[in-house]
Amino acid sequence: MALTGHDIHFRFWMATQMREETQLQCGKSKSISVLIVDEHPVIRWGLNHLLEAKSDFHVLGETASISEAIDQAYALRPDVTIMDICMGNGKAFAAVEQLCMEGITRILAFTERETWDCVETFLATGGTGYISKRCPPDELLLALVAVSEGRPWISPSLRRVADATGDKHGSASQDLSPREREIATLVARGLTSRQIATQLCVSLKTVETHRYRIFKELQISSRAELVNYVIENGLLSGLASHALIR
Repeated sequence: MALTGHDIHFRFWMATQMREETQLQCGKSKSISVLIVDEHPVIRWGLNHLLEAKSDFHVLGETASISEAIDQAYALRPDVTIMDICMGNGKAFAAVEQLCMEGITRILAFTERETWDCVETFLATGGTGYISKRCPPDELLLALVAVSEGRPWISPSLRRVADATGDKHGSASQDLSPREREIATLVARGLTSRQIATQLCVSLKTVETHRYRIFKELQISSRAELVNYVIENGLLSGLASHALIR
């Protein structure tokens, strides 16, 4: 089920309450460092001011160039890079793949492109979150927290686009076993089969078998569709459990 405006504001409120409780128990938490990559000065300015007004975020830098974005990411190692993937005549996707493959930063696409094909391409290159520039500020903050923790995020408006165009993304009525749900969640988070096998202390063949069954049972063919299924069916437990927004 797609998030409504009420859902977003409720989760924002819950995140705030949990932040205050966590701080009382554990002291102040580390802020999320961010690099902003967008061609438009007014958007970079707006994002900068939005994030710096929140104590849980720290903007390390900003740039209007993909090549500069790569250099800054290597130099600054931000937790999350907000990137307009429309930039650079296709070079943005190559940058996402390079930075994510080397574990330099996690990428949140912040774009006007609201097509499911773009979501699939972005996630296939290693990106973690995909959000529309039409989203409300609260949703952007929630997406940043999710991405910083390695949890996939797809803008609710984009998931509605997928539904409207008939793209398959699994159904809540299609039941997976507990182990399949666990592996589906790890795959959605971007882990490789080998990483999943190591984490779960099972063989690589076992993981590959489960992956095959998951995609067959859900009648899907891409990680983007699996991410959509995982989000819509609440398999990313505690969506705001570690969100530190206020």
